Amino acid sequence: MRFKFRGNKHKLLNITIIFSGLVLVLFQTLFPFEFIFSDRFFGLNQIVLGWGKSSVEDIVLNVFLFIPLGFGLTGYLMQKKDAGGLAIFGLIFLLSSGISYAIEILQMYQPARYPSLFDVFSNCAGGLLGYFLYRWSLLSYIAFSLFFSILMQWQTDLSNWDETFPLLIGNELTADRPWEGYVSELYIANRKISKEELNFFFSGKAPNNIFGDSLLAEYQLSGKGSYHDKTGQLPELVWVGQPGDFKDKGIFLGPHNWLKSLEPSEFLARRIMETSEFTVIAMVASNKAIQTGPARIISLSSDPGQRNFTLGQDENNLIFRLRTPFTGVNGSPDAIVQDIFSTTDPRKVAISYNGAVLRIYADSVDNSHIFEF
Repeated sequence: MRFKFRGNKHKLLNITIIFSGLVLVLFQTLFPFEFIFSDRFFGLNQIVLGWGKSSVEDIVLNVFLFIPLGFGLTGYLMQKKDAGGLAIFGLIFLLSSGISYAIEILQMYQPARYPSLFDVFSNCAGGLLGYFLYRWSLLSYIAFSLFFSILMQWQTDLSNWDETFPLLIGNELTADRPWEGYVSELYIANRKISKEELNFFFSGKAPNNIFGDSLLAEYQLSGKGSYHDKTGQLPELVWVGQPGDFKDKGIFLGPHNWLKSLEPSEFLARRIMETSEFTVIAMVASNKAIQTGPARIISLSSDPGQRNFTLGQDENNLIFRLRTPFTGVNGSPDAIVQDIFSTTDPRKVAISYNGAVLRIYADSVDNSHIFEF
């Protein structure tokens, strides 16, 4: 079946598809629109892209991302009587590659993004595929759109979590990502937390009274012994090195004293994979404004390159990495919240994920940061 848009209504539809395609591209490539610009805004080193690294999943998603834009542009341009197929093909090529290249340059100023020429080529291929889909049939475009939606949903679940990772506080299992600071409480549940429930937490109500049966772990960290999960579902946390001192901020963790679960947290990973949702709540206080690595505060991982999730500190920023089919075993790119650890004051941190959107809160519901996968 071959389908051509004709008339003002179809022209409006094409414009709508172009606009929605641009919105999709911008939100998927530049969200949350947090840029860090250097003193020299655009120099030669800012406009020359390297190849970077792209997985097969990244390339496929980048192709599909530009299909609506190429499809809508083709429909709009074909209504002009003097527009030939070859001219439209060339214009789609130039527009797709130009928009993609501009986005990649802007990504240089986003710490969580990794610009690459691979992305430009795959985006351009998506725009051209949109051209061919329009010339072929509307039905093919609808089929591709549905397939893309299903693919995107699958890419953001937590089905690829590893059940063999231990729960770690204050370091990586390989002992080469130490964090220096205090932790007093840790709660983990296998569902997202609502704003109403967060208000209870930030007002002083204990999370164990909020989550009910969804609460998978509750650790109260005080004293110098090992620490048992009060829900009785996860293994106890034991010290690696000498036990840290306990103060009003919690137990002290550093390069020579940190915590790991006595056994892998299999139950935790399995229950979270069932829902593809979770909430992590912790009371933490950094002892140093500048720490790098990122330094591991709380991590469900086996080494610096493999994790289910990691809450860390890089310089004075909060870093969160989450493993999904889209982000891979390393959970990259990072979700970054700036200046959370610019002081040594205790912070109430809540991190919630519902299968597509990651929300990070610090000390109040109003201080929230949203990251879409």
